[in-house]
Amino acid sequence: MYTSFIIPCYNCKKYIVTTVKSLINQTIKPQEIILINDASTDGTLEILEQIKTENPKIVKVINLKENKGPSYARNYGVKNSAGDYILFMDSDDVAEPVLIEKYLSRLDE
Repeated sequence: MYTSFIIPCYNCKKYIVTTVKSLINQTIKPQEIILINDASTDGTLEILEQIKTENPKIVKVINLKENKGPSYARNYGVKNSAGDYILFMDSDDVAEPVLIEKYLSRLDE
């Protein structure tokens, strides 16, 4: 099962690294993490590009030139996702290490 996380990012350079690390350190690894920069003005895009450079196989960065809001960013991420299962997170969320494992076990039930 191909799992994708979609995270809208707006001016979140202070905490997005912690959010992404919580996904990368899952007991079952996500296949895709899509980070959508929603026209941030605080240097978030540079942090997202650094995260992508460090994790090129699973991280995808999309840069929106105009701020459209989190709903638009999520929908845009879905259109650009390859996931069978899509999970949404906010840029300041931290996932417990067994989030995907629990999610997939519930689907099996």
